[in-house]
Amino acid sequence: MDSRVAVVGAGMMGHGIALHCAITGAKVILTDKEPARLESALEWMEGDLRILQEHGLAPK
Repeated sequence: MDSRVAVVGAGMMGHGIALHCAITGAKVILTDKEPARLESALEWMEGDLRILQEHGLAPK
């Protein structure tokens, strides 16, 4: 069974939760009432993922 997660709110906690779930293989939907916050969250997640990969804490 595939895991699916919806995260409401793309702030600091929301984007971190979404990234963690995605790294563990879940299909993630991230939503926020402010579209600009979703764009920022994607940038934060990309940066966080790079850092985790550099330290061997996430797959490349």
